[in-house]
Amino acid sequence: MKAMSGKLVFGLSLLILPVAFASGAVTFETLDANGDGKVSRGEFRTAKEKEFRKMDKNRDGVVTSGELATAVDAHEGDKAAFRAQWKVMDLNEDGRISKSELSSGIYTAFSEMDADKDGALSRQELE
Repeated sequence: MKAMSGKLVFGLSLLILPVAFASGAVTFETLDANGDGKVSRGEFRTAKEKEFRKMDKNRDGVVTSGELATAVDAHEGDKAAFRAQWKVMDLNEDGRISKSELSSGIYTAFSEMDADKDGALSRQELE
């Protein structure tokens, strides 16, 4: 049942990520680092990895529930959406987000959000 709940939570994350974008927690311009009007898988990964490094205060390669709470408190924008989009990355539900969970979560989220399967996210796919 734990695996099923993980899939359900991940499914919900696909609803939350666009909410974070729409709320201003994430901007298209921030994600589209090269300004070409689309967000590549690499740009998406880079943005999420940057956020992960910022949250991992002790640099042990894991974001703990305490580090996540600190990041949420400091976050400007929709705090609930920010927390939710990171909590879904905790695939094994141990209260910590490892680099491996981050990598899997990023890949899956990007693939699901890329509705036209062109390998890039448009502004519309993020809204």
